[in-house]
Amino acid sequence: MYKELIKLIKKIKSIVFNACFIKFSHIFVIKESKFKKIKLISYKVKFFQNIGQSTLEFVLIFPLVIIAVLIIAQLGYIVYIQNILNFAASQGARKLSTTNSNEMVYDLIYTNCPSLCKEKLNIKINPFSEEQRKVGSYANISIEYDYDNSFLNFLELIFNKEVTLKSSCIVRMESEV
Repeated sequence: MYKELIKLIKKIKSIVFNACFIKFSHIFVIKESKFKKIKLISYKVKFFQNIGQSTLEFVLIFPLVIIAVLIIAQLGYIVYIQNILNFAASQGARKLSTTNSNEMVYDLIYTNCPSLCKEKLNIKINPFSEEQRKVGSYANISIEYDYDNSFLNFLELIFNKEVTLKSSCIVRMESEV
């Protein structure tokens, strides 16, 4: 009888494993009686009951994860642009303090910002006139950049206004010529 029971269990296993949408998890409770006979008390085959739940969770959460990743990428790009502007302003101020030439400062700032749109850069030198800048006086260079990324402009959608990045640097003049 025990051998027949094992054959029956193997047959049921093969039938269940061959079915595509059935998960086979079985519980055998075998009890020995006084007469050394084995009785099969329970046998359980569990079908997929929650197959759609994980798919639904994935469909609901995946767009939110993608949006979060894109917002983080956009913030990283804005920090990158701010670093470029800070470097360009400090290099422009250094060039201004040693050469006192507006044209050289503009060329240097445009050279240090190759990936930025030149039309969106607003460079201000204060005092603007080369004659007003004397040795020992202070000069200020400020750069503004209108960030407008039409593909990933989540910040404009969230805050409902344009993002303008600013950087400035103040230096003491070292030469008049």
